[in-house]
Amino acid sequence: MKNNQQLISILTEKEQVEFIQHLKKKNKTKDEKNIQLFKLILNEPHLNNYAERIYAESNKNAFHALSKRLQDSLVDFIAIKAFENENSAEQELFKKILAARILVDHQNYKFAFKILKKAEFKRNN
Repeated sequence: MKNNQQLISILTEKEQVEFIQHLKKKNKTKDEKNIQLFKLILNEPHLNNYAERIYAESNKNAFHALSKRLQDSLVDFIAIKAFENENSAEQELFKKILAARILVDHQNYKFAFKILKKAEFKRNN
């Protein structure tokens, strides 16, 4: 739970609203327990019994899964926002590194290292 609290604490008020919208788009059912948990952590960060507030009966396994899904969604959202704020030169470097990694996975080492050298040259200039 501490990880979720730390992730939520770095969001601005605008990002908090955007994150709720992100969750609403991502939710496949009308069950919005992830939004409910997010709001509870946001508004009552020192609460100890989040599971009891969300589930009528204490269901530790379901709560753990919910908490993990919220954490994954927060990490995904923060990464998306970070990429939006990155400049195009940094994005190009990330793309080259990712492409090189995929090529290494497919054992195309020569081309992968050629791409990495280009990325390194671009970073240094």
